[in-house]
Amino acid sequence: MREDSSDNIVRDFELLLKETQSLPQAQAISDADITAEIAAHRKDKLSTFIVTTLILIMAFPLTDSKANEMPPLAENKSCKELNTMLGKADFYPKIEESLKSRGFVYFDGKVIKGKTRSHHRKPDYIATRKNETVIGEIKSPQEPPTSSSWRQRQPNDTEEFAKVRQDVLTRERQGLLDPNIGGHEIIIRGQITDYANNIGKTYDLPAGVNTRKIRGGYSVPENQSKNVEAALNNCGKMSYEKINNNDGTLTYIFDL
Repeated sequence: MREDSSDNIVRDFELLLKETQSLPQAQAISDADITAEIAAHRKDKLSTFIVTTLILIMAFPLTDSKANEMPPLAENKSCKELNTMLGKADFYPKIEESLKSRGFVYFDGKVIKGKTRSHHRKPDYIATRKNETVIGEIKSPQEPPTSSSWRQRQPNDTEEFAKVRQDVLTRERQGLLDPNIGGHEIIIRGQITDYANNIGKTYDLPAGVNTRKIRGGYSVPENQSKNVEAALNNCGKMSYEKINNNDGTLTYIFDL
């Protein structure tokens, strides 16, 4: 039986908490607290007590030489990364279930074999149904479309992808495009298109997956529906399939 990806993250989270219990900043965390929080997480009701404590530990680590100083939060990105990790643990399984409920066979990122060191060069999932193969990207609630990093050229960007980032940024600065929509444009006509163009180059499709009809898939929080649909319209994607399982997620499937 394949272990659920959320189980792996919960286990890693529990290990990390236990390792921090001996630190001065974590004195409030007990074994009972950890057990209760993990149980709550599995019911999708994780409270903020331990998460907040751990974020503070990671953002403001104590050292022997600077035990009374707190480094600026901007110098340590761990709290943001942790928040994103926890958000994905809850969000990704919902995407998988929603696609399976519509007859797709789902392959998550772990079974997609990358050919480069950077995970950014392969999709979050591949889903197949009959003769269509969907190359998918997931953005959890912790990854807003206004993120500045989406607009920055990355070392592995192709020229085409870099131009999309710059075009969106330019239109936003000119007041022609709402950043809440622009961020989704970057994913739709930049990142997902880049994934499709790099099949066999930066990653391989799982065995048996055909390339007869390649489509794009974009999975987002339900509250982003208007922004994503405006972005799809801007990108010329007038026709698309919208999957809504009433679980707080949406997936849009469209022709590339």
